[in-house]
Amino acid sequence: MKTRALFILKAGSQYGYSGYGNKKSSGLRNSAQFVSDMLVAAGVESKVVIVADNNEIDREVFQYKPTHVFIEALWVVPEKFKILHKLHPKVRWIVRIHSETPFLALEGIAIQWIKSYVNMPHVHVAANSRRMVDDLEVATGKDILYLPNYYPGDFKKFESSDSCFLNVGCFGAIRPMKSNLIQGIAALQFARELDMPLRFNINGTRIEHGDPVLKNLRALFAGEPDAQLIEHNWLNHEHFVKVVRQMDINLSCSLTESFSIVTADAVAQGIPIVTSQEVGWSDRRSQAHPTDTADIIAKMWDALDNKKLVKSNQKRLRKYSAESKKIWLEYLEGVHKWNLFSLFS
Repeated sequence: MKTRALFILKAGSQYGYSGYGNKKSSGLRNSAQFVSDMLVAAGVESKVVIVADNNEIDREVFQYKPTHVFIEALWVVPEKFKILHKLHPKVRWIVRIHSETPFLALEGIAIQWIKSYVNMPHVHVAANSRRMVDDLEVATGKDILYLPNYYPGDFKKFESSDSCFLNVGCFGAIRPMKSNLIQGIAALQFARELDMPLRFNINGTRIEHGDPVLKNLRALFAGEPDAQLIEHNWLNHEHFVKVVRQMDINLSCSLTESFSIVTADAVAQGIPIVTSQEVGWSDRRSQAHPTDTADIIAKMWDALDNKKLVKSNQKRLRKYSAESKKIWLEYLEGVHKWNLFSLFS
C-alpha cells in the first residue's frame, strides 16, 4: 500500500501548546504544514487537518485512508486509540511531542498519557528533539521516535537597515519560559549604547500563562522617551515573515525550546539573531545565556549587521532541514527509529 501521511491537530485544548491548533498561524500548525509540504514535494501523499475533538478523528481517517496518522501534541486520550485501532487496524498512529521536558512538565497529564501510549502496540510516540527522545525513553522504558521539524528553504539575503530606529523583534507566544522581560531589558540597554531610539516588537495577542510577563513589559517601556513597545497581532505565516523582515535583530533567548520556528523565520529572512543554546541548530556565536542580560547584549553587538553570521545560521538551518527530510522519508519507508549522530559538534 502506498504511504499516505495524515497530520491531525486539535482546534483548541486546555493543554498548553496544543491550544492554538485552530489558528492557521500557530507554530504547531506551521510545523505540521512544513513537514507535510516537504513530504508532498518528495512524492509522499500527505495532508494536514484540524478537528474539533477526539470524536472527529475517525471521520478524517476514513475519508483520507492514511497509512500513518500523526497526532500533533498531546490531546487524544489514550482510551480513544483502542477504539480507533479497531476501526482502522492497518493505520500506524504516532503522537508527536513538540516540547522539551521543562515545558512538558507543565502539562499535568503528559507522562501518564505518554506511558499509556507506548504500551499500546499500534501507537508510537515521537519527539521533535533528540533530548526529548532520550528523556522519554528513560521515563517510559520504550523506544521513542525522532521526527524533527523541517523548515522550507526560501532564504533571503541580509540587507543593512537605514532606519532611524533600532527594530528588535521578540516574537512568538508570551510565556514565562520565553524570557521576554529580560530580552526587553537587554534591548533597551543595547539601544542606549547605540544611542538610537528603540522599537521592541512582540506579539501582544498570544498570551499563554504570560499575563504577568506582558504586564511587566508594558511597565518597562511606559514613559520611556526613546523606546516603544510595539504589540503586533498574531498573523498568518505569510504576513508574519514580512514583519520579521523589517527587524534589525530578532531575539529568541528562551529557557526551553525544541526548534523555534520564529528563530528560523528570522534566519530565513536574512535577519541577525540572538537566541540561546536551546536552539541547537543555530551558530554558537548567536547563542546567549537566557538569564544573563550582559551576555544577551554582548551577543547583540556580535550580531548587528553581521552578514557572515547570518549566512552561517542560514547554512546550519539548511543542513538541519536536509537531515530532517532524510529522517522523515526513511521513517515512512519503514525505519522506525533513526539513530542520528550529532549534527553540530
